[in-house]
Amino acid sequence: DDRDMEYLDIAIAKTEYLRVLSDAFFEVSYAEAKDEAIDIRNIDVARTLTALVLEQYEWIQESGIQAAFDIPESVVWVQSNEKVLNRIFTNFFSNARKYADTRISVCLQQDADGVSITFTNDIEADNEIDIDHVFDAFYRGNSRREEGAGLGLYVVKCLADKLGHVVSAEVKDKQFSVMLRIK
Repeated sequence: DDRDMEYLDIAIAKTEYLRVLSDAFFEVSYAEAKDEAIDIRNIDVARTLTALVLEQYEWIQESGIQAAFDIPESVVWVQSNEKVLNRIFTNFFSNARKYADTRISVCLQQDADGVSITFTNDIEADNEIDIDHVFDAFYRGNSRREEGAGLGLYVVKCLADKLGHVVSAEVKDKQFSVMLRIK
């Protein structure tokens, strides 16, 4: 009956949330592991990022989010680990998918000192973000959205530190930006 269906829907939603949480805790345990050496080699970060951008096409189209991507078509070499970079970029996209209000952008820039990859999304007018805590475990701001465990950017910070990269974030004019800097 209707009441049983309501309870079943609640149970399914709670089970899905527990799955997301257990996946997040597994990811955190990997990111926090200090003893595992990471294989660093030359990576074409433009190709890696472009491939991941293409994987995001479906949800971007379905959500109606406006997207802008500024990624060079030429090869951009960095010393890193492709698998770990993919995890970092995936978490950036996951964060944007959860919290972007109407638009996202991704920009890859190279200069004499290295490479910067910046993910920016607008945020809802009432979403206040404490920039000093965005990389803390379980931090989610005060968004009305229920999604996530607040571990995505924490994992990003742990992985960036493991790679020797620098990650930072800022909020300006209701635009949230997170940047990965690779020397």
